[in-house]
Amino acid sequence: MKWQQQFEDYKLEKARTFLQNRQVTDLKKSEGGYSATVIDRGSLAVTVKIREDGSLRMNCSCPVARGGRNCVHMAAVLYVWSDRCASGE
Repeated sequence: MKWQQQFEDYKLEKARTFLQNRQVTDLKKSEGGYSATVIDRGSLAVTVKIREDGSLRMNCSCPVARGGRNCVHMAAVLYVWSDRCASGE
């Protein structure tokens, strides 16, 4: 899955920083995806699900996502998810 193509480079870079700083917490597997909390000026709720066609459905409680755009918090959760899949979890 080439999910990185759905994000601008600066968002991916910031998302990697969130990952390195362990700002993605409470990652839980849910039906068809994951939910997590991302710490960034408060706690933000993020959900990521894979649809049957392989596309992603993502939600975040931040203002950027409420405006209909993909945010750095979604990318951070996807990095954690990708790392877990790569390690066989």
